[in-house]
Amino acid sequence: MNSLYKNLNTKEMHTVISSIAKVYRQAKKYMDLSAYSGYIRERQAEYDENRSIIALVDRTLQDCSRDTQLIIRKEYLENNQQEQWYLEYYSKTTYYRMRKKAMEEFLENMNL
Repeated sequence: MNSLYKNLNTKEMHTVISSIAKVYRQAKKYMDLSAYSGYIRERQAEYDENRSIIALVDRTLQDCSRDTQLIIRKEYLENNQQEQWYLEYYSKTTYYRMRKKAMEEFLENMNL
């Protein structure tokens, strides 16, 4: 099977993963708010949908290498305020090379 992501350039992969991450963060926020407000039963379908989104992304990350997990979490899924967080782990050139591989691995594991 030919994956759709293989036809994407780095910028396009970044855009796709950024969109996935935005939905993931919104789902996490919804789940947190639902737990605090206690209206899970009233909106069970929305709750289940958000739980499924979170489970899909988390499961996809589990299937990825450690470097990919770190890069995708820090770069996309977490609200990381530190722009050059990667310098603690990699040189700049190594990071950009690994980020491309991480994006490819993440999208491949999502079956996109």
